[in-house]
Amino acid sequence: TIILNEAHLNKLNNVEKKKYTQKIKIIKDLYVGGPKTNIEICKDFNISSPTSSALLNELIDENLVEKKGRAKSEGGRQPDLFRLKKNSLFVLSISIGRFKTKMALFDNDNNNLMGTNSYSLPISKDLSALDQLYAHAEDLINSSTIDRDKLMGIGVTMPGLVDSEKGRNHTYFL
Repeated sequence: TIILNEAHLNKLNNVEKKKYTQKIKIIKDLYVGGPKTNIEICKDFNISSPTSSALLNELIDENLVEKKGRAKSEGGRQPDLFRLKKNSLFVLSISIGRFKTKMALFDNDNNNLMGTNSYSLPISKDLSALDQLYAHAEDLINSSTIDRDKLMGIGVTMPGLVDSEKGRNHTYFL
């Protein structure tokens, strides 16, 4: 499976890690850029067509990618288009505001699955708010029908001076 925990990732040899990294890049590219052909993926990541085809076939076998029609051709056979399979991946979005926090779950087509939940969770320097934030996130995930293993990321926005490289907010949650 594409989603690995860090302990399992550390057990992979260099070739397996490279393949894993390439698959993650393809998934991100399809998520952001939409359906693409094998040739477009080759160009995006400077990999050969056989390598790209093999990676795409593995992602298809893992139920993450599917063929979705054909691209236009200026001559010759129309190339297959590849896209992320519906409901193959999910993202939890958290927007922390000064006086309330909002959360929503999105599928890989950016559809909000359950609406937006608002919580009376004012931002403060009190770290106990993080426990409440975690509990609300857990409740939202557990009340959904998504496979937790398909939760690919959690995006958090918050006001204040933020060092994105270190993941620190210098205004709140020091």
